[in-house]
Amino acid sequence: MTLAADDKPEKFWKEVAGYPKAVPLRKIADALIASLPEDAEDVRFCSRVKGGGSLGRPRFAAIAFWRGGQVLREAKALVPSAWTWAHGGKSQTSSFLDLANGKYRAPDPFLKVSDSDRFILRRIAADSRKIELGDDAGWGRKANLFEAMGFDLASIHAAGAPGASALWVDLKKRPHGWLNAAAKTAVAAVKRDFEEWRN
Repeated sequence: MTLAADDKPEKFWKEVAGYPKAVPLRKIADALIASLPEDAEDVRFCSRVKGGGSLGRPRFAAIAFWRGGQVLREAKALVPSAWTWAHGGKSQTSSFLDLANGKYRAPDPFLKVSDSDRFILRRIAADSRKIELGDDAGWGRKANLFEAMGFDLASIHAAGAPGASALWVDLKKRPHGWLNAAAKTAVAAVKRDFEEWRN
C-alpha cells in the first residue's frame, strides 16, 4: 500500500552536493557542529530548501565526513505555536521538544532544540523518509490513517501539553460535526487567499 522507496543513496547525496554554500549565525554553526559525531571531519555549511510546509523558514545544513561516509545535520527555524499567537501569548518558550519526547512518543535521539529555542536540530539521511500511501491504498485506508494520526496527535497533547485540560473541557462542549465544518471553512479561506495571491 505504500509507495516504493525509490530514493537511492546516490541520488540523495548528489542532491546534497548541490546545496548552496551558506554561513549560519555563529550560535547555529556551533550547535550544528556539536550535533555531529565527535570525530567528524571537513565540515561544510549549506542552505537547504525542502518540503512545502516550511517554505520561508531559514534552514542550514552541516555536511561532514565520518568513518568513510558522509553525515548530515540540519538546523531549521522553530516557529512559535499558532495557538499562542492566536491567543495573544507573548511567551517565546517552545514546548516542541517536550511534546516530541512525551509519554506516547518514540524519541528521536538526534532531535534537539538550540539553546536560544529558535532552531530545531535533526539528523537527515538517505534512509530517513516519510512513509507515503500510494494511489492503490484507496480512500478507506487513507481515512483510517488520518483517524490514527488524529488519535496520535491527541495523545501527544493529552500527555501533558500546557492547557490540555482546558482543551478537553472545550471539546466536550462542541457539537457533533464541528471539526468537519471548521475544516470546510478553512479550505474556503485558503482558496480565497490563493485566488487573491494569484490575481
